Amino acid sequence: MGRALGLLTVLLSACAGVGGEPARPLAGPSESPSPTGGGPLEAIAFVLQETYEVGDRVAVTIVNEGSHPYLYNATGYQACDLTYRDQTGREFIIPPGTHCDLVLMKEIAPGETVNLFEWDLDECTKDRWGCVEEAPLPPGTYTIEGTFRATNGSPPARAEATFEIVATE
Repeated sequence: MGRALGLLTVLLSACAGVGGEPARPLAGPSESPSPTGGGPLEAIAFVLQETYEVGDRVAVTIVNEGSHPYLYNATGYQACDLTYRDQTGREFIIPPGTHCDLVLMKEIAPGETVNLFEWDLDECTKDRWGCVEEAPLPPGTYTIEGTFRATNGSPPARAEATFEIVATE
């Protein structure tokens, strides 16, 4: 029992360290500190299109545009460490991000690109330790945010991507 509790504590601590402050918009491959004293704003960037159609399948991908490695969750539940918002600021969860009990951090090297997960542009409307009901996201503007810890003790990198979903023609 004590060993299981210790393992749970380690897992929860690791999860807490990956989230963090809200992301800032990316402006290019610069590693200048944020005005509030946080980490690089552009070291990690999402690689997404600007526009998708309702129900499109999207590969959520990141690229390390910085000069040193960062960590991302590589358990198969990479969607868990990101935040999803609609144009009103409402946070929601997505089906690949509902079973978030495992954490295995992996390094993304400078210049490296990693496909985190595939997503059908839907949200989980009923979560019972896994998504049991989901619905397509309606047309609108959406944002994905994430914070990525540096491997060398530098401040974390924050990434944000905004995209639009349009009605299928």
